[in-house]
Amino acid sequence: MPQNKDTMIAHACMIGFALLISGSFPIGTVISGQIDPVALTFMRFVLAASILGVSLFLRGKMQKQYFKKPWRFILLGACFSFYFVFMTMMEETVKKDKSQQSPQDESLSSPGEVTSSTPKKNVTAQSSP
Repeated sequence: MPQNKDTMIAHACMIGFALLISGSFPIGTVISGQIDPVALTFMRFVLAASILGVSLFLRGKMQKQYFKKPWRFILLGACFSFYFVFMTMMEETVKKDKSQQSPQDESLSSPGEVTSSTPKKNVTAQSSP
């Protein structure tokens, strides 16, 4: 079944996106201990903005009217940045809390972690009358 050019480009983009996403996990695991998470998140945003900006410029999609009210883009970018920075900080806090948790204290588990919720019964020997 012959495919048109647009369909082939769309399929290639989907495969490329899947490769980028799937490759980010092993790469992230390797570099996570070597780079500060906040700096890594910042660099990811700079790289993404650069690629998007160059792509839009080369395709002639950048218009002067977009730059008349740049506060909209700054606000949107700040929201995304705050989300990722605070999410990263929260993950680091959870990791730190888990490392300080004693093995006997099972009540302090992270959300979503399955633990035994059955209360321990206090069994004492009682004498019969």
